[in-house]
Amino acid sequence: MVVMRSFIFAGLSAVALACGADDSELFAPVPQASADGGSSATDGAATADGSTGADSSATPDGAATVDGSVTPVPDAGPTCGGANPHACDNLKAGGWIPVAFAAAQNKCPAKFNKEQHPVTTPVAADGACACGIATQTPPDCQSGNMTTFYDVGINATCGTQGSTINFASGNCRQGGGQFGNHFSGNPLPPTGGACTAAAPKTDLSKVTATTTTTCEPTACAESICEGTAPSTFAACVEQAGDLVCPAPFINRTLVGDSAAVSACGACACTVTNKLCSKGQFYSYSDGQCGNQTNVLPVDTTCNGVGNKFFGSLRYTATASATYTAGPSTPTLGLLNTKTVCCR
Repeated sequence: MVVMRSFIFAGLSAVALACGADDSELFAPVPQASADGGSSATDGAATADGSTGADSSATPDGAATVDGSVTPVPDAGPTCGGANPHACDNLKAGGWIPVAFAAAQNKCPAKFNKEQHPVTTPVAADGACACGIATQTPPDCQSGNMTTFYDVGINATCGTQGSTINFASGNCRQGGGQFGNHFSGNPLPPTGGACTAAAPKTDLSKVTATTTTTCEPTACAESICEGTAPSTFAACVEQAGDLVCPAPFINRTLVGDSAAVSACGACACTVTNKLCSKGQFYSYSDGQCGNQTNVLPVDTTCNGVGNKFFGSLRYTATASATYTAGPSTPTLGLLNTKTVCCR
């Protein structure tokens, strides 16, 4: 059998040489029979069981092997710049929303939306709680003891102290007497005076606050939860209400839709600059202040008296004062409060 194959091979060689074949083509390896009568498999030749000898194991892209199994695709690793895809799980479970936060008015950066401008840190100027005056009572300039002076000479000296006359609120003082040639008296000082304040009224035009910016990420919220935020922003979480911040977001800012005055302290009312002016001393010939005989100014000047006899007296003066209500201390707050916690 071996002799026969050699003979055939020699004959084929002669034919090939006659046709101009190259030696390297002529002496290519001839497949040898396997021990079990099949042919060996090289370079993809079929084996006895019909499979090819080439390596058909799975490639890295998940190609199937000859037995039908699939090689898994390697894990591409975390997305969003390496952020843990579960970084926000606990925060969101607690009701916290990842946001980028700026402590000033700003525009949201790319990949962020829901731009909002809550305010924080309200400050009140004078008048945020405005006080008014409900009632006022002027001082009494017509009550008290008046010291008088007189003289009996021709010249107006009023060098002799006369009677001390008690007056009560401009009422008629009964009792008669006689003047000297000249008269003077000391004006009565103001006494009393009061006022009450009205309930305070809030004036929001006197309250200012700092405008801030919050932006929610449209993707990669995990980066915010791990502390990475765009330039000029901080990585934060927010939730409605006045809350305790979750670690590690420990930098807390209360914000709201607008500033508010939640309460005003009680208003006080004070009376200052009490003055009495235009004091007038009246004398009457009767005992009921009906028939007036003299009107004398009471300003410490010495004035001549026309009719020396009197049956009753009266004293009047004009009172003035300054009435001031306030201040009221405001308690400031925020409407629709949110807690913003930043890393």
